[in-house]
Amino acid sequence: MVKHACDMQLKLLGVDYIDLYLMHSPVGVDYISDEDLMPHENEQLRTNDVDYVDTYRSMEQLVHLGLVRSLGLSNFNANQLKRLLENCQIKPASLQIECHPELVQIPLIELCKFHNITVVAYSPLGRPKACNPLPDYYTDSKLLALAAKYGKTPAQIILRYLIDIGTVPIPKAAQQAHLVENLDIFDFHLTPEELLQLKTFNTGQRIWKFEKAKNHQYYPY
Repeated sequence: MVKHACDMQLKLLGVDYIDLYLMHSPVGVDYISDEDLMPHENEQLRTNDVDYVDTYRSMEQLVHLGLVRSLGLSNFNANQLKRLLENCQIKPASLQIECHPELVQIPLIELCKFHNITVVAYSPLGRPKACNPLPDYYTDSKLLALAAKYGKTPAQIILRYLIDIGTVPIPKAAQQAHLVENLDIFDFHLTPEELLQLKTFNTGQRIWKFEKAKNHQYYPY
């Protein structure tokens, strides 16, 4: 099924190979059809007991076939990452995780640094949809003071913070002004003291809880 999925994605993208191919979650999902890749039953995700290590080994074959250049993971916890590293031939190049001021997974980030795995931070601004209210830390005096000091917006300070602690944030933006703003963060660095100030926002609050799979043996949270 892994090669079938990759072949389908290559066709849809109109390319001969994919640079970075991610496993979205350690939780296996039943295959029903190409049109329904997240099947549900009684409002619960239809999962299976496929071992994520076996899935990753199938992904390694894609590299050997020249269909994929590098492999990555998403939504794995530290223990799952360690187990995979002990049982793989091709080390993952990246791990994509939820990471923003309220959820800074420092031990997991440090584990990735040790193994030279790039951490990609999704939902970095803590506001996955424009209709959601801004988190409280956007109006915190510490963040506003840093924004005033560097002549940046609070969002720009947050993105710089995530870069300075060793992640690659991937903010979502639909407006050109926001796209430009998100890129205008490479002309300054936060000091170690300022990084510590921003770490006080870390409450462990997760936005994406994947509760439809919370009873699965490989549920990562």
